[in-house]
Formats: sequence, C-alpha cells, structure tokens
Amino acid sequence: MDNFQDQLNRAERRARRYGYEDGLAEILIGAVFLAVAAYFLAQGLLPAGTALSCLFALGFPVLLISLGLLARRWLAAAKDRYVHPRTGYVAFRRPHAHRWLTGVLGFIISCLLVMLITRAPALVTWLPALQGLVLGIAFLYIGRKVDTVRFPIAGVLCAIAGLLLSVLHLDENLATAALFGWLGSIMVAGGALAFRAYLRHAPPPEEA
Repeated sequence: MDNFQDQLNRAERRARRYGYEDGLAEILIGAVFLAVAAYFLAQGLLPAGTALSCLFALGFPVLLISLGLLARRWLAAAKDRYVHPRTGYVAFRRPHAHRWLTGVLGFIISCLLVMLITRAPALVTWLPALQGLVLGIAFLYIGRKVDTVRFPIAGVLCAIAGLLLSVLHLDENLATAALFGWLGSIMVAGGALAFRAYLRHAPPPEEA
C-alpha cells in the first residue's frame, strides 16, 4: 500500500513539474510582480495625501485581481499555442478545499501583518525583510511541491534582497517596489531560459 501511495505521489509531482518545466508560468508570475513593482514605485513617487495617491491605494486590490485573471488567461493561451501541441496536456484533480484554505490563510496573514505594523510602527523599517521572508518561504514551498529548483533559488534571493532593503532604510513603497522588481526580474529571466530550453528539446510535431 505504501509503495502504491509513493507511486501516486511521484506521479502527482511529475504532473506538477510538467506544468512548470516550460517556464511560461514563471514568466507570467514575474510579469505580475513587475507590474506590482511599478505600482508601488508610482505610489512612492506620488505626493502623500493627494487624491491620486488615495486612488492608487484604493485601486490596488482591483489591480491584483485583474492581473491574476489576465495572467491565468494568458497562460492558458500560451500553453495551448506552444506547449500542448508539443508535449500534450496533463492535469490532475485539485481539491477546492485547498484553494479556499490558501485564500483564507493569505487573508489572515495579511491582517496580522497590518495589525502588527499598526501597533508597532517601528517595524515598518523591517517590512521589506518580512515581505522577502514570506515570499521566500512561499517559493520554497512551491519548489518542493513542483520539484523544481528554480523556485527555491528565487525564494532565497528574495529573502536576501528583503533583508538588504531593510538595512538601507528606504521608503516603504520604494523598498516594496525594489523587492518585487527584483523578484519579478528573476522570475522572468529564469522562465525565459526555461522556455528557451523547452522549445529546443520539444520541437513541434511536424519537426519531431
């Protein structure tokens, strides 16, 4: 029974790894992070308390939701064009309960961070380090789930960058922009290299 379960676990890991080996997901994740970096850069450069600054702050949730929906649609289109004709389509059942749990945990963590910073304003200086640590742990977890070393590397580099940005005592918006810009650049570069390697080793059916 244990051997059968191990085989199922290995098959699931292979299916997850297959979804990331072409690098397209990383490119789109990196593009989303770069867009978030641009948002925080604009927020940091705008005069505080202005109507435009308040509009930017209120529009951030809309930006995140829109970027998530667009990235998911673009990823599906890119997979249909470049991946599925070459190596087929692999999918496994994803329990809806896990999605809800991930969303709830993310919401709770966000609320705890806001409460912590509100009660201890001095921690704002270390916000980039905390952001880098949280993102680093998230990417380490993803790397373990999909059995891909690129995600843990990005996570470690993100944690290091967050610590360095906190030491530099930058404005919180500019520091967040720098952190997401750094991570987005790493993700896009790593995904582009993976996609190039994938195209080289998986030619179209008529060329195979």
